[in-house]
Amino acid sequence: MKTWIEKVLADDVNVSEKKKGVYRKVLAWYLGYCSKNELLHPSERENGKAFWRNGVLAKDLEGWKRVETGDALKWFFTMVEEQDKPGRQMRVAIRRNHLRYRTEQTYMGWLRRFQAFLHPKGVMDAEESDVVRYLTHLAVSERVVSSTQNQAFNALLFFFRKVKGVEEVAFDGSRRARSSKRMPVVLTQTEVKLLIGAMPEEWRLLARLQYGAGLRVSELFRLRVHPMR
Repeated sequence: MKTWIEKVLADDVNVSEKKKGVYRKVLAWYLGYCSKNELLHPSERENGKAFWRNGVLAKDLEGWKRVETGDALKWFFTMVEEQDKPGRQMRVAIRRNHLRYRTEQTYMGWLRRFQAFLHPKGVMDAEESDVVRYLTHLAVSERVVSSTQNQAFNALLFFFRKVKGVEEVAFDGSRRARSSKRMPVVLTQTEVKLLIGAMPEEWRLLARLQYGAGLRVSELFRLRVHPMR
């Protein structure tokens, strides 16, 4: 989202260059706060209020700094949030289809990157040819591997079908990214036992559970113990 915000800010002739510098710093702080606290959608006003309470007010900034910070957030929620109807619709569609939280993060991230690539054209006005150009850009300019390009493809396919309502989608003609040729490194059961045995005792149960159930780190640390009734 940071790149898209930068492009919107750069185009705003009503904000001086000096203020743009301030806004960049404040919004980088805000996006960092959202990331650290797993607030997936900075454009939600409730997240902005939480940042003001727990981030800005907690720092006890000088009066003029607090005013500048408030101005930056007002600009964000006026200029960016109001343009982010596609983002809100994408989030609703993802949750309506019961996709995993990690998938939501990934798909929203690709929508943000596509927004920045298309700017000033809006993503609701995007055509299949725009996606083809973007997928080619990923392969040629950013030199991503095929698995990364496929992630972008799936996210934008979901966006076209579930948000724009275009059922028949064909993103044909894009340059394909290179395939990764790295061989995966897999430990034997004996090696895993030795590795877990060398861990501090308080981490061994978590390691065994992760290995046995095939959990991601994020899934592992979201587990909670509930008392039996």
